[in-house]
Amino acid sequence: MNINVESENVGLDRPTANGITPTKRGRHAILSPLICSLLAAAGIFGGISSLFAGLICVVIHSLLRGDSAFDSVGTVLLIIAIPMILAGSVFLDQLGEK
Repeated sequence: MNINVESENVGLDRPTANGITPTKRGRHAILSPLICSLLAAAGIFGGISSLFAGLICVVIHSLLRGDSAFDSVGTVLLIIAIPMILAGSVFLDQLGEK
């Protein structure tokens, strides 16, 4: 027994003007290419520099036995580097779409 079933693709998307949804239109208005490039540079270079500064703080902490400030600052800098680099790469991707 062969049953042929045909299906139609029903579009449930929101209506768009020129292929740009209202969400994308608002995002493009807020994030101009200049702002995207500045945020991408700050995220990527800030993340890399916080890695180096965190490593320096950890090395200083290993040399100074009674110090606890360099240990906590170094840990924070090493942890915050990853989200900064990721945020910078997101803004770099936004820049590539424009």
